[in-house]
Amino acid sequence: MTELLSTPLAPDARLAAFAATDTVEGAVPGANTVGYVSLNVPVELIEAAGCVPRRLTPRRHATLPHADRFLDACFDGAARALFEQFLRGDYAAYDLVVMPRTSENGLQLYYFLLEAQRLEPQLAIPPLHLFDLLQTPYRSTARYVRDQVERLKSRLEALSGRAIEADAVARAIRDANAHLARFDALTALRHAQPARMSGAAALQIVDALGKMPRAQHVAALDALLAERNALPAHDGPRLVVKGSAHDSDAFYRVVEACGAVIVGDEHLGGQLAVGGEFDSGLAPLDAIAHRYQLRSPSLRRYPQAGDDARFIEAIQAAHAHGVIFWYEANDDVLGWDYPDQKAALDALGVPSLRLLEQPYGEVPNAEVRAQVAAFIDALRPGAQPVGAVR
Repeated sequence: MTELLSTPLAPDARLAAFAATDTVEGAVPGANTVGYVSLNVPVELIEAAGCVPRRLTPRRHATLPHADRFLDACFDGAARALFEQFLRGDYAAYDLVVMPRTSENGLQLYYFLLEAQRLEPQLAIPPLHLFDLLQTPYRSTARYVRDQVERLKSRLEALSGRAIEADAVARAIRDANAHLARFDALTALRHAQPARMSGAAALQIVDALGKMPRAQHVAALDALLAERNALPAHDGPRLVVKGSAHDSDAFYRVVEACGAVIVGDEHLGGQLAVGGEFDSGLAPLDAIAHRYQLRSPSLRRYPQAGDDARFIEAIQAAHAHGVIFWYEANDDVLGWDYPDQKAALDALGVPSLRLLEQPYGEVPNAEVRAQVAAFIDALRPGAQPVGAVR
């Protein structure tokens, strides 16, 4: 029988402050609670509206009766899990949930939730809003995204019963940029030689984003960073994981139990998902539109060659010895880019391992564990960091 997840992301006492859930517990009395799916939603607008934001993330379930009934088999594991959570009433207490259009699975999830509401109105699905985010680097796209920001602003104003002032948005942006700056320090810990943070630990920190108030997450990061000199060193082959998002640490635990350390996440479940800072020189709403169009995480980027070049730079900055490409069973997007990415790694002299058709959220089986262990063992003799700055 396949083993299910039953242990926390990383059993380190220093990380206890990052334990969080996407429930409405601890919400501000009298404030509207607004859920959002993925880090592609302008949470700064939600904060400026005086609402309580909560990020909704998928969890592994033993059975998915609602998803099996409504969804086509082509939906990936994350979309199926989220759909199940919506239909079983996990988010019934939310006043609104904002969903971005950043992938076909995400867009279809929104449509299927609307249809489930129509067919069975007794289901406790909260009101939904589509943030129709496009991320191509064109002026016409910028105008469209700016309009989508206005639409979301109007929806939040109607919900909260008050206008969203430019000063409130500017404060939220300043807070967000200060928060994002902490992740530069986190990156430095992972890129240190030896690394001063495991991949599983970093994954837990990212997983907590949006599941607790921003100030609480910042305070937890500051407390952790204050102890950076006491953090354990992690030697061994340095790996980057790329491909489908990891919503649990099941795979990371297996990799790091083999003696490696994951120093970079090239997927939307890890540190890549945090995204870039806001341009403080722009007007507040323009800064939000610009950041989410061009600097927020995306399943793919256009032109893809530019993002592939960024990926190679990230491999060098992390001083990585190898890359593991991990693709979930229903991936029909990311795998198309693998040949060019592997060729670029080969040219750099960085070995890679490709794992296809991986089940969502499950602990890797014995065959996968053996492949991973063999790959890591092959990196040990005389392994030298690639792209290290001397």
